[in-house]
Amino acid sequence: MSSGKSDLVRRYSTALFELAKESKQLDSVEKDIESLVKLINENDELKETLENPIVARKEKKAAVTAISKKAKFNYITCNFICLVAEKGRIYALLKMIDAFFDLLSEHRGEVKIYVASAKKLTEKQNKNLKDILEKEIGGNIIIDAIVNPELLGGLIVKIGYRMVDSSLRSKLQRLQTVMKGVC
Repeated sequence: MSSGKSDLVRRYSTALFELAKESKQLDSVEKDIESLVKLINENDELKETLENPIVARKEKKAAVTAISKKAKFNYITCNFICLVAEKGRIYALLKMIDAFFDLLSEHRGEVKIYVASAKKLTEKQNKNLKDILEKEIGGNIIIDAIVNPELLGGLIVKIGYRMVDSSLRSKLQRLQTVMKGVC
């Protein structure tokens, strides 16, 4: 992401967070935003409308305004997504939302960890991983797990800017690189 875009995302997400915090509406805004993300991710037509640069700002604003009213979002959430659409920044909405959730986690003392695995982790595996990471890092660990079958096996764990890649795919790639040097 370019510096301009990251500044934009940071400004909007920080404004949303600070306004919700000052108004003591963090929990309400969080629920609204979670609902909005779910709605966008589950509705291909809505996602296409919001992401398509050919669709006019007015149409995008009308779509998010209708969604906000129908979902009975908090006034802060409504004003935020309508402003984003009105300013022609809807293309960055999901990044703004991610940044908002990062600020919310930081405010709550949570450490967000991204984990990618070849198969869905079981409840026991999730708990074991969380226990290990809490001992190592401290704090309240929130695991955001995704499945990436291309990994073949193992895990990729991202904590902030640090990444530990113990996936079978990476190990095979390293082995292949070493073997090229031998032959």
